[in-house]
Amino acid sequence: MNSESPNSLHTPLCSILKCRVPILLAGMGGVARWELASAVADAGGYPTLGMVRESPALIASEVTALRVATDQPFAVNLIPGATDPALLDAQLQQCFELDVTAFSFFWDVMPEVVARVRERGATVLHQVGSVEQALKAQNAGVDVIIAQGIEAGGHVHGRKGSFVLANEIMQETQLPVVIAGGISTGKELAEAIALGAQGVQCGTAFLATDESFAHQYHKQRVVDAVAEETVLTDVFVLNWPKGAAVRVIGNSVTKALDGDLFGHDPDTLPREAIAWDDGVARFRFSTDSPLRTTTGDLEAMSSFAGYSVGAIHAIVPAKKRLEEIERDAADYLSAGMTTDTLRLTKTGVPAWRKLKRTELRATRKSLSVEAHAATSNRIASALEALLSERFNGAVGRVLSMYWPIKGEPDLRDLMSKLHDSGVIIALPLVETKAAPLVFRHWTPLTKMTRGDWNIPVPPPEAEVLIPEIVLAPLVGWDRSGYRLGYGGGYFDKTLAVLDPAPFKIGIGYASARLETIFPQPHDIPMDTILTEAGVFTG
Repeated sequence: MNSESPNSLHTPLCSILKCRVPILLAGMGGVARWELASAVADAGGYPTLGMVRESPALIASEVTALRVATDQPFAVNLIPGATDPALLDAQLQQCFELDVTAFSFFWDVMPEVVARVRERGATVLHQVGSVEQALKAQNAGVDVIIAQGIEAGGHVHGRKGSFVLANEIMQETQLPVVIAGGISTGKELAEAIALGAQGVQCGTAFLATDESFAHQYHKQRVVDAVAEETVLTDVFVLNWPKGAAVRVIGNSVTKALDGDLFGHDPDTLPREAIAWDDGVARFRFSTDSPLRTTTGDLEAMSSFAGYSVGAIHAIVPAKKRLEEIERDAADYLSAGMTTDTLRLTKTGVPAWRKLKRTELRATRKSLSVEAHAATSNRIASALEALLSERFNGAVGRVLSMYWPIKGEPDLRDLMSKLHDSGVIIALPLVETKAAPLVFRHWTPLTKMTRGDWNIPVPPPEAEVLIPEIVLAPLVGWDRSGYRLGYGGGYFDKTLAVLDPAPFKIGIGYASARLETIFPQPHDIPMDTILTEAGVFTG
């Protein structure tokens, strides 16, 4: 272990939670039981027991076993907004009787529940998916905010990238902020600290450990999967409020949806038992994941996992996983990683971006005609689903699309289809060098002319429109939602001045994902990145 790690990684959060390193175990329901919690605690991290909707008897059993295994502090995770009020009351009462001193809550903020545990002198951590919920949690009196990004596995409440969301929350609150979602490496912990966060929370990384209560099948799926195989959907929604989305590793259930990933109502889904835990039925479409005790059709159950799966290559002891994260983070920070070095120097970024553009454009140029068409069709289907889910099909709205060049995904068939359905289509034009783009009306009957870079564009007499939704083709993209374009800066200039600000959708290839584009002050993140692998961030 790097001798500098305790000092370089110690943040004020460590003093609040009384842990050695700011690495939190997510309160994964069913998975984060006492064995895993004690292993994380003894390794220096901060554990959370996942007790969502569990019986008071199980809570008592798990808390007692954890205290026998370790004398380190811990929190109990409950989800008030997704728990029957009578059961929640019984859970809280059991925790009070056990003298539980810290709670971790998730989903909608319920101020009355926060107040109830605060009256007992307990520390409260609250995981949120938006700035609005973070401020509500702050006003309710929580001690720590956990910013969960769309990269997270399991239930996902927000639609922004974890680092983007955390940065926005940190601008609005003085409370300690922990970043969650797609984190499993020391570099990511170092990036979080360099950004100004006080720690990270990991779920998927600890699911694939010896001590986790997940079934071996689930653990192996995490090890074998890559990020692009994960799917965000609300089909696994039995026992949760309608619209509650989860990120899982794709399986026969998600494939059968044929792209219809959202809009599933728990009240209309069938209750078909496909597995059992000690005689208790587990239903298809439920939020239950395969546990050690589960038998039956494990493949059809929800194998929760976040975008960090690609960095997890083995099932190891939790202590080893935590120490690897700690060691690598300490090495990055001791080598001088700061916000400035993470973003490179002002002169180094342009050269790096130019190189990356060349590499990424060469990669997409190598796609066969068939592969390009198939990928474009998948992106078009995903975009159509997104517009349907978020904008009721965007009927009557102004949607800026683009005319494809240089191997970009070709969405022209969808342009015509959307126009026919009542969407108002605009295309961007460069009409003045180094100035913001102009958007002109397009229909299938528009007689196109040649514009800048010889791109077909609507003629000067076409109506100028202000888009409500903008598609921005990208060369590369990163986990925080930033896009790497062609270098002209036109989209960033335009998005900076559009009022009201449109909903921004980056369109590109999954293979073009970068760890970071080293965003600069002028860069504007997308609300959503959409690739052939689906919606990534927003």
